[in-house]
Amino acid sequence: YVVTTEKGTLTVTPAAFTASATPYDEFYDGQEHTIEVEIQKPEDAGEAMVTYSYEESGTYLFTTVSSFDTFGYLKDSYGNQLEANDDSGDGNNFRISYYLEAGEEYSIGVRTYSGNAATVKLLITKPEADKCGDNAKWSLEDGVLTISGTGNMFNYSWDETPWFAYRHDITSVVVEEGLTFIGSNAFQDCERLTSVSLPSTLKEIGIDVFWNCYDLESIVIPE
Repeated sequence: YVVTTEKGTLTVTPAAFTASATPYDEFYDGQEHTIEVEIQKPEDAGEAMVTYSYEESGTYLFTTVSSFDTFGYLKDSYGNQLEANDDSGDGNNFRISYYLEAGEEYSIGVRTYSGNAATVKLLITKPEADKCGDNAKWSLEDGVLTISGTGNMFNYSWDETPWFAYRHDITSVVVEEGLTFIGSNAFQDCERLTSVSLPSTLKEIGIDVFWNCYDLESIVIPE
């Protein structure tokens, strides 16, 4: 199955699989790009491979929506496996987050553990670049990561924060007034982080927020 868009060509192989797709240049909700690929798996078929070249660099999220238990893996154009996952998504569906480079071709493998015919929807999502909560945004300048807005930040897996690719550049974190929750794993592996400033509006901090922040020397916590 092949769909050609203004952004590139998406293919689903092998030929035994049929699919329909809504490419992200045609599906945009103002907050994130999403490609929806509905895959029809024949009985006793193996795995589907969805190949696409992405126009924008950034962290992409791959997950399935299905009543079946799914397994997924991501490969680069040379066939090297970059990531694999089994049950991190909802209802035994896989969930993979990975930073992709613009112009490079990547393939996501989709497999069900059942030999039965199945319909599996693959969602490929690129979150809004500066969004880290429903009403929260982030910016990075001169090593200072600033979180602004109101309410809660999102929870993250360790490698899916929107600043993950820049984590080694972050030396200071400023969470501005109005934020009430810092998401899990938000600043994990920011190994050069030395200082953190938190707001008086903060009520809760998620798990492993500062895991592997070896150089962290001070956290300013308001009364």
